[in-house]
Amino acid sequence: MPFKIIITTLIAILLTACGTPSPTEIVTKETKPPVVIETYNSAPDISGKYSLSQGVYSYGSISKEIIASTLVIEKLDSDDFGFYYSAKVTKLSPDNYFGIFHYKDGKFYNRVLETNTTTSLEDNIELIKDDEKIKLTVHTTTGKRIIIWKQKVKSNLIDTQELEDALKEAKSNYIQIYKERFEGFTKI
Repeated sequence: MPFKIIITTLIAILLTACGTPSPTEIVTKETKPPVVIETYNSAPDISGKYSLSQGVYSYGSISKEIIASTLVIEKLDSDDFGFYYSAKVTKLSPDNYFGIFHYKDGKFYNRVLETNTTTSLEDNIELIKDDEKIKLTVHTTTGKRIIIWKQKVKSNLIDTQELEDALKEAKSNYIQIYKERFEGFTKI
């Protein structure tokens, strides 16, 4: 009989200890506000013309400053932006780049036109929009480019004629290879 009394007493103590907290315990517990995660259903408007704020091109152990660059972005639809830009690295001729930025799940991707009717998304870029600036990081097989542009107030400002020529070539390539073909593609 004493064994049953001891077990019953232990069970009663355990059940009492596991009960609901007293009002003083509830008051003293810290309550943190819920964390709100923002989701963006539509892309921020990044369209406009931008000029170089700063930039660097790295490949292997070599790192060179980007000394001039102009970026043009146009809105194609709610999630796609056509772009072209020229960039001049120290002691090199300007290069030109073009394509489509696609916005999905809060992030920009590089939209690649694959065949006659399909596209794919590549995450080899990181594009961040901050008020009047855009930062683009492009990872390539040989290195990476990091360029920060500020939005231009006047649309006709170009750094040099050499850069202007590269930008015109980028625009022409962008129109022929991406913009004119974009409408016929099946989107992801």
